[in-house]
Amino acid sequence: MNRTRSLILSWFSSFGRSFPWRSTDNAFHILIAEMMLRRTTAQAVARLYSDFIVEYGTVDQLASANVEIVSTTISSLGLQNTRSKHLVTTAKIIQSDFDSLVPSGEKDLVSLPGVGKYVANAVRNFAFHYSVPLVDGNILHFLNRVFSLQFKNAYNEQAWSFMNTFGAPHKPQFYFGIIDLVSLVCLRKNSRCEECPVRPVCDSSLKGMQKRKESGC
Repeated sequence: MNRTRSLILSWFSSFGRSFPWRSTDNAFHILIAEMMLRRTTAQAVARLYSDFIVEYGTVDQLASANVEIVSTTISSLGLQNTRSKHLVTTAKIIQSDFDSLVPSGEKDLVSLPGVGKYVANAVRNFAFHYSVPLVDGNILHFLNRVFSLQFKNAYNEQAWSFMNTFGAPHKPQFYFGIIDLVSLVCLRKNSRCEECPVRPVCDSSLKGMQKRKESGC
């Protein structure tokens, strides 16, 4: 596992993507980004994120925003009606219940609309530097392929337990690396195994090599 972590971190340092929410420790900006990133692509969020932060980059600005205008602003992400309600309502709750400061506790974060365990831990890890694991669909896909696991969904407690061990000490760059590998290399279809830095330790890749060897290819 140590070697796999090192390979991911090394690859990310050279080939990882750059997004504005990855270069800040502003908890509110990171929370906005993570709420936007659910069920859409990072590229889609990147196209509107910076302008959104200019307009609604403080708790007070977003809390006082018109939900319909916010919905129109983020319509390219899809699910804009639900997203906009969650974003504005979350800002209102942070304003009223937490003195306009994003809470750092998991229990407080998951109580916010649209914030589940992954988003809560992402904020805690990336903004508050807590050493906590992350599991979402991309990370689950990576675990299943590299370690021949069969976790069905990101709510699986065994997946979180596995990641708690494998991911330690849970550097943000480690998780960014996995997310970027799944987006760029370890694709769900037509994966680019020949470009993958973890190919030497990947169960799926090694099994494929063994099959080709046995078939004489």
